[in-house]
Amino acid sequence: MEETDVARQAVADAVAQINRAWQNNDFAALLECFAEEAVMVGPGYKVLGRGRSFFVESYREFATSAAILQYSESDPVVEVFDQIAICAYSWTMTYRRDGAPSTEVGSDQFVLVRSNSKWQVLWRYLCFHPSP
Repeated sequence: MEETDVARQAVADAVAQINRAWQNNDFAALLECFAEEAVMVGPGYKVLGRGRSFFVESYREFATSAAILQYSESDPVVEVFDQIAICAYSWTMTYRRDGAPSTEVGSDQFVLVRSNSKWQVLWRYLCFHPSP
């Protein structure tokens, strides 16, 4: 496997670790996934929050208030540029919150930075799409 392929796989694995952690309510595992100065933006590129603790709490709030009924995601598109990487994928999720089921379709776009041989999220764009 070429060095670039190894780096792409490491980035994909870092993002997969995030999804495993929140789906398994392993919020402590999320701490190492985000840079301290990480930023999350949402629709309209509005800043939703900043900092590692914001990310962990946002995943905790959703995962503890919603029961995931179905979750699927596309294979990620990953590009690596030395110490910076981009990882993007689309997802579909059905969950129950406050007794009512809901289905959402969206995509995540992450910018990651390699620090001390570990990939961490520096920026996340969370985008929602119209449900099919």
